[in-house]
Amino acid sequence: MTGSVALVLDRKFIQDMDLVVAKMPVWIAYKNLDEADVERLRASQLIGGRITSFLLKDCETKSEAMGRIIDTLDDHHGENSCEEPYDSLLVFGLPLIEAGLTPCRGLGFSTFEETEFGFIARKM
Repeated sequence: MTGSVALVLDRKFIQDMDLVVAKMPVWIAYKNLDEADVERLRASQLIGGRITSFLLKDCETKSEAMGRIIDTLDDHHGENSCEEPYDSLLVFGLPLIEAGLTPCRGLGFSTFEETEFGFIARKM
């Protein structure tokens, strides 16, 4: 996928990120000791610096974490900072029904597709 960025909000998906990281930048939320999983991905031959990690705050829901980090993610991968800006956001570990979509809509995402891993937001 080109023009895509992944946002991982649940540790159980980190183990499956090797192939995703090879195709797109990945932002991973971590808490406590699971930074080791992120470092394992960074050390992989497939990556080349395409992972950004950010700390989940205490008592923060996944939806709140997405709302907090999405503007920063957009600053790094949006039209004002990239020759080929992203137009799809793959969100792992947050069901569409639980996601607060207002921050996504504010960044121009207009279609949302539920998936087995969470959801995909697309700019159209």
